[in-house]
Amino acid sequence: MLFVGVLFSANAVPRPHYILPCSISKKFNECALKNAAYAIPFLLHGDKQLKIPSMNPLKIPLVDLKGANQFHLKIINMEVYGLGQVVPLSVNADFDQGTLDVNSTVDALTILGDYEIEGKIMMFPLTGAGRLNITLCEFILFHPVQ
Repeated sequence: MLFVGVLFSANAVPRPHYILPCSISKKFNECALKNAAYAIPFLLHGDKQLKIPSMNPLKIPLVDLKGANQFHLKIINMEVYGLGQVVPLSVNADFDQGTLDVNSTVDALTILGDYEIEGKIMMFPLTGAGRLNITLCEFILFHPVQ
């Protein structure tokens, strides 16, 4: 939330009506949790002024992951469904450390797209391409911000 406040003041963008401020107090976490739940339905449709894309579904043209053992995964034309069902569980702000941790959950998150994969798992080669369809059930999301 502090980050959002800095974003608006740095870019001189008026705060949207659905981003409700919280005062820095002992009840900040409770206020931020309530206000995050309120803002989610508005954010799902995107906000051109803030350059936030529609998240129903969230469309990502390319995810390119590279890891150890020459592991390489590309997800092309990825679409994420279910973000409208996200429920914030907790907010924990530490103003002295400048951190914000948000936990949320979603009953089902579905990821569709095309994939290309190449690498090794232990000593076994892994190569392939095709359609991707991943459904995560009762998924818990942890969002640390610093």
